Amino acid sequence: MRLGINFTHDSSVVLTNNHGEIIFAQQEERINRRKNTTLFPKNSIRTALEISKQNKEQIESLHFGSKTPYGGIERVLLSFEDENFAAFDGQYGYVFPPGIRNKFSHLKENNNEGIFKDKIARLFPELDESKQNVRYFYENHQDSHASSAFFASGFDEALSISLDGHGDGESGSVSIYKTDSKIQNLARFKEINSFGHLYAAVTDRYNFKPLKHEGKITGLAAFGSSSPALELLLNYLEVKNGVPHFHISEKKLKILVGKIIKRSGISRNCIITLKDLIDVAETKTNNYPDLAYAVQEVLNNLVVEIINYWIRESGVSKIAAAGGVFANVKLNQIIWEKSHVTDFFVFPAMGDSGIAAGSIWNTLYRLGEEIKPNFKNVYLGNSIIEPADNLNLTGIEIEELEGDLLYKRIAQLLTQGKLVGVIKGRMEFGPRALCNRTLLIDPRHSKINIEVNKRLNRTEFMPFAPVCMERDFDRIFSSNQSLRNFQFMTQTCFVKPDWMSKISAAVHSDGTARPQVISTDSDPIIENILTEFEKLTGCPVLINTSLNVHEEPIVNNFREILPSLKSNSIDYVLFENKLYSTK
Repeated sequence: MRLGINFTHDSSVVLTNNHGEIIFAQQEERINRRKNTTLFPKNSIRTALEISKQNKEQIESLHFGSKTPYGGIERVLLSFEDENFAAFDGQYGYVFPPGIRNKFSHLKENNNEGIFKDKIARLFPELDESKQNVRYFYENHQDSHASSAFFASGFDEALSISLDGHGDGESGSVSIYKTDSKIQNLARFKEINSFGHLYAAVTDRYNFKPLKHEGKITGLAAFGSSSPALELLLNYLEVKNGVPHFHISEKKLKILVGKIIKRSGISRNCIITLKDLIDVAETKTNNYPDLAYAVQEVLNNLVVEIINYWIRESGVSKIAAAGGVFANVKLNQIIWEKSHVTDFFVFPAMGDSGIAAGSIWNTLYRLGEEIKPNFKNVYLGNSIIEPADNLNLTGIEIEELEGDLLYKRIAQLLTQGKLVGVIKGRMEFGPRALCNRTLLIDPRHSKINIEVNKRLNRTEFMPFAPVCMERDFDRIFSSNQSLRNFQFMTQTCFVKPDWMSKISAAVHSDGTARPQVISTDSDPIIENILTEFEKLTGCPVLINTSLNVHEEPIVNNFREILPSLKSNSIDYVLFENKLYSTK
C-alpha cells in the first residue's frame, strides 16, 4: 500500500493500493475540527494504518506533494504539535506563536529531512524508514496537482493544468499527459504571477480570510458590473505566449523603495505589489461588488487565453485541471463556454488536500509503474459513525419509519420549510458536501436563504446549490457539456428561464446555479427523497448545502451535529434510517 500525505493548507491523507486505486481519503479538518488545518494529519494517518492492518498489508511508501515545505522546517515540525499551532494567513505566510521560532533556531545547521523522518517514526513506528523499509518520495507541488487531475479524469491524453497560490516556488504549470508516455512539460508559472494570490488579495481587501473565503468573492462578483477597476487590472495583468505575466515587482529593494514613497505621501497610487494593485483598483469604482466583478473577469479572460494558447500549440483539446484556482466554479463554466476544449475535468479535491493523491500518482507515473486509479466518486472518507445509542439524547425525539414512509415524511417536512440534515455512508473527500454530510432544503422560495444563513450564522452572497437526478438535468439546466463536473459540484451552468422562479433559492443573480447531479441507483436515499418531493410539489430539485455551521468543517458524525439540532439551528437529522428532532 501507498500513503500520500499533505500537511500544507487543508492537510489530508490518501491511502491507495500499489496501483494507485484510492482506498481511503480524508481531510484532517473533519477530525480535528479546525477549518483548513495545517497541522500534520495524525488522526487520518491512524485511520489509514488501521485500514492497512485490516487488509493485512504493509504501507510500502510515503508520498508528499511538495519538495520544499511551506513555511520552512520550523512550520513543518510545529505542525505535529497541537499546542503550538501554526496558522496559515493566506498569501502572507505562516503566523508563528510569539517566540516559538527560537525553539527551532538550530535546525538550519542540521539534517532537516532526518529530523522530519524521525518525528514520523516516533509517532508511527510502522512508517519508520530505517526499520520497516518504507520509502519516502517528495514530488513537485504543481506536478502533484496536475497528476491528481489527469489520473482521476480517465483521459488517455490531456493537457493537465495546475493553477494555485504557490508551491515549490511556482504558481502553476501546463503539461501534456499520456497514459503510455512521460510527462511533456510545456510551461511553468512563476510564483509572482499567481492567480491564487490575486484572488487572495481581493479576498483580504474585502476583510475576508484569504484561502478560506474566496467563494464569497465569486458570489459577490455576480452583483457587480464593468468599471475602470477592470481596465486597471488588465493593464497590469496579461498573458504572454501562454504564460501569465503580472507587472508586479519581484525585487525586495523596489518594494522597500515603493513603501517609503507611499509613506511620504508623494504617490498614493504607487503600485509595487499585488496588494497595492488591488488597493488602487478599489478606488476606481464606488460600487462595492465591482472590484469582485473585475477580478473575476480578469481571471476568466486570462485563464481562457492560456488554455486556448496551449490547445493551439499542442493540438490536445481535453483539459484536466487542479489547484485552488479551479475551486472557482464560475471560472470552470467559462472555460467550457469560451475556450476550445472538447472535454474538461476538474479534480474534486482541487485544493492542496488533493495533492495527497496526486503525489502518489505522480511517483508511479514518473517511475513508469502501472497506474489504475479507478476513480469514480469521492465517498472515500471515514465511515466509522458512532451509534446514536451511545450519545446523550435528552430532549431529542426519534421517529422510526420504514421505506417509503420515511422518504414521504422527509419530503413533507421539506415542503413545510424544515431543514433536514443527512448523515450516511462515508465522508466526501474535497470541499463539497455531496449528500453524505448534507443539509436538504426546499428550493422554491428565495427568502429561505436569509433564514438559513441566519440560523447557521452564515453570511454568504451566493444562493445555495441544487441537487437533482441526472434524468432531470436537461429540463432544468442549460448546458451541452459533460455532466462529470456536475457530479462533483465543481462548476456552474445556466438555469432554464421557466425554472428560475421555481427554484429561486438555488439561482444566482446572473441566472446560473451550481448543481449536483445523481445518477440512477447511485444514491437510493436521496433519489427516493427527490422522488417523493416531486410528487408533492412538481419540483424534482432540492437544495444541498454542507452540514455545518459557519466557520466549522463539515461534520464527521452525528455527535458533532447534535448541538446544532438542540439549538434549533436545524430541525431534523436523518441518521441510521431514523429521524431525530427536538421535542
